[in-house]
Amino acid sequence: MRFRARNLFVYIIMALAVFGIFYQLLFDTAQLFTYILMTAGFAAILFGIFYVFMRKRGTGGISKEYRKAVKQSRRKYGNAVPNKRMYQATARKQRKQNAQPGKSKSKRNAAHLRVIDGKKDKKKNRASF
Repeated sequence: MRFRARNLFVYIIMALAVFGIFYQLLFDTAQLFTYILMTAGFAAILFGIFYVFMRKRGTGGISKEYRKAVKQSRRKYGNAVPNKRMYQATARKQRKQNAQPGKSKSKRNAAHLRVIDGKKDKKKNRASF
């Protein structure tokens, strides 16, 4: 019962709002547009203020945990910033390797991986378990 009374109240308020908008649209159109423009301007000003304050407080979407991890990593490994020369040297090396089509790379097996041969032909006897 309480839920229906609340819904009825909301519907009455919405109906009065629609009636008021149509009434102003028919009899005082200039004032309606003035109210609409003032409301839009006020909302834009509030949004601008909110945006400026939140932008100064935040760090561009980087979380606190990430910044803490970066700081810890820099303490451990040093503050090594990659430079332009390093990227240019690796790019030259890759171009030279791609330019020599006659040479093929020799495949090497990874040292930490090994194949374990199992006894695949022997079937398990389930009765012994």
